[in-house]
Amino acid sequence: GGRGLLSPGARAITEDDLKLIPKNARWAGATNVNLADALRAVLTHAKSIDPQVAQQIDGVESVVTGVVGAPPVEFLELFGDTFVIYDTPNSGGVWFTGAVAIIESSDADKAEKHVLQTIRSVASMIAGEVALDVRSMEHGKYTIQFVNVAGQPMPFAPAWAKRDGRLIMALYPQMVASTLDRLDEGDLRNTSILANEDFDKARGVLGDLGTSFTYTNTREGVQALYPLALTFGQIGAAMAQGEGVNIDISAMPSLRTLEKHIHGQTQFTQSDSDGTLISGYGSIPLGVSSMAPASLTLAPMAAAILVPAASESRGAAKRTVCAANMRGIGQGLYIYAQEDGKFPSEFQALIDSNILTPGVFYCPSTTFGPGDPLDSCYVLVPGQTTYSHPANVLVYERPGNHDDEGVNVLFQDGHVQFLSMEEFEQRLAETKGRLEKTGA
Repeated sequence: GGRGLLSPGARAITEDDLKLIPKNARWAGATNVNLADALRAVLTHAKSIDPQVAQQIDGVESVVTGVVGAPPVEFLELFGDTFVIYDTPNSGGVWFTGAVAIIESSDADKAEKHVLQTIRSVASMIAGEVALDVRSMEHGKYTIQFVNVAGQPMPFAPAWAKRDGRLIMALYPQMVASTLDRLDEGDLRNTSILANEDFDKARGVLGDLGTSFTYTNTREGVQALYPLALTFGQIGAAMAQGEGVNIDISAMPSLRTLEKHIHGQTQFTQSDSDGTLISGYGSIPLGVSSMAPASLTLAPMAAAILVPAASESRGAAKRTVCAANMRGIGQGLYIYAQEDGKFPSEFQALIDSNILTPGVFYCPSTTFGPGDPLDSCYVLVPGQTTYSHPANVLVYERPGNHDDEGVNVLFQDGHVQFLSMEEFEQRLAETKGRLEKTGA
C-alpha cells in the first residue's frame, strides 16, 4: 500500500455503520474520513507553494464563503467522519438515480442551514433564467426538504432530511422517505448488509472491516446486461464470420450458468500511519465493475464487431478476437477459483463446471475447433492461485498462431498483452522461476 493524505488516523468502519446499508443493495460504500482536516491540509500545502497561488486560493475561499455562509473548512467541520452511500431496488431509481447518502453530522441543524443558504445563493445567481426554490413535505415525524425547479425539464429533485445526527440525502424526496421508514424499523441487522450472504462470506475471508469498504452485487449486474449481451453477441458473431473468424453465439454461457458462479464483489481498505492496504474478495479480479462479468461473454463478440469497423487486416482481426477469448478464459479462471483461490490445473475443469463453453478455447488464426484438445491453441501455466504474483503468465498462446510475430499472453492480474517472441519467452521464464521459489 501507499501513504496518502486521507489515510492516517481514520476510524474503522463499525457494524452500526453497516446497519445503515440494506441487505439487497445493488452497490454500497462506507468510509471514515475527516474532510475538514483533509481540506485544511490541502489548502495549507497549496498556499505554501507560491504567494500568488495563496492569493488566488483566498479569493476562491471568499466566494465559497459568500455562497455557503461559512468558510469551507468551517462548513466541513459540521460533518462527522462517516459517509455511507448505496443504491437498492427499493429506492425506485435506475442506475445511479437510486443512490442514497447518509452523512454523519456534529450539528445537523447548522449543516442544513448552510445547505439552504447555498441553494438560495444559487437561486439568486440564476434568477430570471430558472425558477428554483426549496419545498418541504411531512413524513411522519420527519420533515423532508427538496429542491424544486419550475419551467425546466429538470429530472431530479434533490432532497434531504435529518435523523439522529445524520443527514439523509437522495435525488428524490420519495427515496429519503423510504430510507427513513427502513431506519425506523427497529433492529436493522437482519435487514442490513450484515445479513447479506456474499458480504458475510467476504468478511470471513478479509477479516477487519477497515476504514472504508465497497460492495457490488455482481450477479444483478450480469442479469441486467445479459439480454444486451445476447443481442449484440449474435450481431458481433455474425459480422465476425463475414471476416473469416470462426466464432458463433454458442461461445456464450447461459445466464443460469453465470449466476451459479458469480457472487458479490467486496473490498476493504485498512489505513494507518504506515500506509494503506486494499484487499478484496469476489468472483472476478479486483477493479472490475459490477457489470463487467458480462464481458466474459461479450468480449469475443465486442472484438468481432470492431473488426470491420476498424478496417484492420484479417490477421489482425483474428488476433484481436483471440485476445478477447483469453480475457474470457481469464475471467472464467477467477470464477472457478472463488472458493479456495486455486486455479484449475487444466481447462476441462471450466467446461465441467459449466463456466465456459469449448468455443472460447480455439484461436481463429488456427484450424483447430471443438473436437480438438482444449489446449490446442492456449496453454495454462498450472500451480497458480489468485494470490500469485500479478506479473505471472497464466495462459499463453502456442507460438505459431500468428505466423511467429508473437503471442497473446494472459497475466495473473487479468490483463492480456500481445508480446514479441523474445519478450514472451523472458516473461514465461520469469514466471517459472517465481513458481519454483514460492510454489504458487
